[in-house]
Formats: sequence, structure tokens, C-alpha cells
Amino acid sequence: GFIGLEVAAAATALERRVTVVEPQERLMQRAVGPIISEYFRAMHVGQGVDFVFGEGCVEIDDDGALRSARRRAEAAGS
Repeated sequence: GFIGLEVAAAATALERRVTVVEPQERLMQRAVGPIISEYFRAMHVGQGVDFVFGEGCVEIDDDGALRSARRRAEAAGS
């Protein structure tokens, strides 16, 4: 959502590596249309943000690194 993208932008401004894990198929899918969604995705990619769509975060290492992102059904063992 908007707040997550604000955090991602602030982190990249601090020269941090950022990956946004989005369970929907596109950014802010429930709040905005595809054109606006793509605008924000492209803007953040241009700032160095990586995206993973249609998946959820399964595990984050102690050092903050995303270890794996899998579809929710896979994470639940289905």
C-alpha cells in the first residue's frame, strides 16, 4: 500500500536494499487502477526497489535479508 511504498522510498534514500513482497498481482490492486499501479511500480523500480508479486513473505534472516517468498498456498503446505 501507500505506507509500505513510503517506507521503501525512505529506505532506498538511505541506500538500503529494498524488496517489497506484495501478495496481490500488482501494487495497490484494491485501491487504484492498473495505470496508477504501474506508475508507482516503475517510479520505485527507478529508485532501486525490487518487487515480488503474488507471493507472501515466508522467512526473513536475522540480518534482515528476505530468505524466501512463496505463494501462500505453498507456504501452507498445499
